[in-house]
Amino acid sequence: MSRTTRLLYLLGFLFLYSSSYFITQAVIKTSEFELLTEIDKSIPFMPEHVWIYHTLLPAIVVTMTVLVNKQKMFFNVFWASIVCAVTLNLFYVMFPVFYPRPELDPVTLSEIVLELTHRIDGAHNTFPSGHVTFAWLMFLGVAHIKETAKTFGIRILYLLWSIGVMLSTLTLKQHFIVDVAAGVALATISFFFVKSFINKFRLYEDN
Repeated sequence: MSRTTRLLYLLGFLFLYSSSYFITQAVIKTSEFELLTEIDKSIPFMPEHVWIYHTLLPAIVVTMTVLVNKQKMFFNVFWASIVCAVTLNLFYVMFPVFYPRPELDPVTLSEIVLELTHRIDGAHNTFPSGHVTFAWLMFLGVAHIKETAKTFGIRILYLLWSIGVMLSTLTLKQHFIVDVAAGVALATISFFFVKSFINKFRLYEDN
């Protein structure tokens, strides 16, 4: 499967998901639920972690066009991403959760970028965390590629990166702890459901 073909599939997915995401934000203006716990309150606010938070998109592009290069695993991750995207938007519509974000008086570059992030990304669509969902999905894809076992440290690097993204969603006050747990669960269930479906019906070749 050529890199160009993989890139076209990926760009199509990113366009459709981002479009549906922003449409959902435009339609859902109120938030009926809040999942703030004492543990969430105890987590420090760290705007400098915004740079980790924004590694998601380039990491997805690199993962899906360079590392996940076998047809079977590519479509495993691709269709799992579709399942996750549909599920996320359904939750955002049916279970709008509000995160009470801290006031920002941006001074540093990190704070300025975070404020722009807040303007683009609403606070009422937190459950589950999309960032966590797709970061963990990328890790699962890389972890299940035989070739990555031959290169020391790639799987560990992806695990640490995905954990870093999870922590950044908490320290930036973008998501609750339960959002993170739900994102990991959604990605895991979707990945193995699609994997089982593909194997059962032998839909793609492993090349």
